[in-house]
Amino acid sequence: METILLQSVAATAVGRGYLSVDHLSTATGLDPAITISKNGGNFANPAAGASVMTEIEATGWYNLLLAQVIQIL
Repeated sequence: METILLQSVAATAVGRGYLSVDHLSTATGLDPAITISKNGGNFANPAAGASVMTEIEATGWYNLLLAQVIQIL
């Protein structure tokens, strides 16, 4: 599903972490780093520094405030 993000509008991306050993078990306590690809280009850091997702209450669900990413697009 494609999502259109409007400039200057706050948005959050949410995702789930899984363990690489079985790809089924929920992974908690991670600090996933974010990379993006713009217009099919190489994946890279979306900002001057690393953008990290924040875990939601030790559940294995993580969120990223897209305002951090949108500024460089």
